[in-house]
Amino acid sequence: IKELEIFLQKTVSEIHDNCHQHKVENLIGCSGSFDSFADMVCFKKTGTRFDSLHHSTFSFDTEELFLLLNEIESTSSAERQHIQGLSHMRRDFIVYAAVLCRMVMEQCHIKNVFLSVYSLKEGVFFSRLNK
Repeated sequence: IKELEIFLQKTVSEIHDNCHQHKVENLIGCSGSFDSFADMVCFKKTGTRFDSLHHSTFSFDTEELFLLLNEIESTSSAERQHIQGLSHMRRDFIVYAAVLCRMVMEQCHIKNVFLSVYSLKEGVFFSRLNK
């Protein structure tokens, strides 16, 4: 994890500079790892995954998310296969996303974290459609 943090530090420092300049308080993730984070959080609370068919956003409790990210970082691949809500195809790569997300949240002092089920391509499409 330490080696990964060192590798990511340059990227995160650039993000930090931009977050500080623009006074960013919110982090919005879309698809992939953030879907998995929401699934794992929901599974712990309700026993089911995040319902993306009926909800387009998910608001994370940042302390709860930090706990989840730390759990992901501190477990082996074999241990992660038992984390409910985490798909087997993300089991090994979710660690990279967890470290990056944690570093950005810490260094940029992120107050709010959200999942949007819409990705950039849908946003661009709908903004063009509405012109």
